[in-house]
Amino acid sequence: MAAGSMSTSTPRMFGPESSAEADERVTRARRLGARLTAAEGREKIGGIPVTQEASSTMTRPRLGSELWFGGDDLNGFIHRAWLKAEGLTDDTFRGRPVVGIANSWSEATNCNSHLRTVAEHVKRGVWRAGGFPLEFPVISLSEPLMKPTTMLFRNLMAMDVEECIRSLPFDGVVLLSGCDKTTPAMLMGAASADVPAIMVTGEPMLRGMYGTEPLGSGTDVWRCGKLYLEHVLQAHEGADFDFLRGGPGQDLEPYLPTSH
Repeated sequence: MAAGSMSTSTPRMFGPESSAEADERVTRARRLGARLTAAEGREKIGGIPVTQEASSTMTRPRLGSELWFGGDDLNGFIHRAWLKAEGLTDDTFRGRPVVGIANSWSEATNCNSHLRTVAEHVKRGVWRAGGFPLEFPVISLSEPLMKPTTMLFRNLMAMDVEECIRSLPFDGVVLLSGCDKTTPAMLMGAASADVPAIMVTGEPMLRGMYGTEPLGSGTDVWRCGKLYLEHVLQAHEGADFDFLRGGPGQDLEPYLPTSH
């Protein structure tokens, strides 16, 4: 074939696409989405029973995720095939809004240590509503353990959340959060990414008990901490208790347990 005679409809296999090619790909994706209809008569999608309301909203035009999954070109094929390896079917990509589930689960963050279970419930809810959930991990800030302070890492986590949302095919996100700095970091990141978002927190920490006495995680930690230090210092003859009473005091380091 002579140079310059190749048809413009020939699929481009490799290399960056031009603006015209990108526009054509978006147009094809939208046309494809318009042709797809709800999967009538299907009792289950993603292993979850689908309500009539969910089925009636399967076809949603102009979803951002269509740029990943809606095209009939090589990119669309690769994106769909990549997730089909996880056991997903063609129904998954038929006009369903992709809902990212940002999970800050971590065993080092006890406020968030149950969020794996919460995520499973959220995913079932997304399936039932006609969406396509994709869970992804983000940084988790452990308020009691991270040194020197979790505040040092709050903005880093916000950047992590924002860039994950921006770079992945999410039409909306659910933020699973808990603890002091994790919550604002996730809200900041989602706000900057500017997509529909909802936050589901891990709820307040359960109170503890000492015998029959209830203990709060915020207020009693200081009272009990002071009692603990007094007990430690009493073991050291001649110890100065002024710092516990608000006086000039002395360096606390010599009286801390060596394993701390």
